[in-house]
Amino acid sequence: MGVKMKIDITDMIEHEDGSATFNFDIDSSTLKMLASEKLKEIIVAAAKNISEKEFDPISDHKVTI
Repeated sequence: MGVKMKIDITDMIEHEDGSATFNFDIDSSTLKMLASEKLKEIIVAAAKNISEKEFDPISDHKVTI
């Protein structure tokens, strides 16, 4: 059985430039799952960024993604 997620669009504002702003209603378990997955992506991206260059922990105290 799959994971149930609750994501509802509660509002959409269309802008003159063609873009739009959305508001969502998300239950807490869905929010935790989405945050966890995004955190994994950030960690992997940071690790790839570090592995592509020589990492110097003294001068490279910040990781930019």
